[in-house]
Amino acid sequence: MVSGSGTGDVRALHFGVGGKAYAGRLDFGPNAPEDPSGGNIAVGGNLRYVFPSSTPFAILVEAFWAPRVTSFSDFEGLVEYRAAFELEVTPSARAYVGYRQLEVELDTGQEVVLDDNAHIGVRFAF
Repeated sequence: MVSGSGTGDVRALHFGVGGKAYAGRLDFGPNAPEDPSGGNIAVGGNLRYVFPSSTPFAILVEAFWAPRVTSFSDFEGLVEYRAAFELEVTPSARAYVGYRQLEVELDTGQEVVLDDNAHIGVRFAF
């Protein structure tokens, strides 16, 4: 992810663009004829607003999309959305609570939701 920030009065607004690679095999259970597998190369970006205060607190929105041309094997496309509230613990670590939806489209036309949940955790940047 390549990121930057605004200038002047909008220094608190940060943005980024980049890519993500996804790969895996879906397990539909023992009665499924064959479990689909494949991968995607997605492009996307994020917007992050850091509230000016003594405790660095931010809101983040992020989205990634993989079209058919960057998908392979049994996968035909992918979409990932994420929104989070972040607290900067150290300059390279952020604790967060948020929501993510991750959906993959198969070559059969079926759309499979892989994640549609709230999350808590810590993200490290280096």
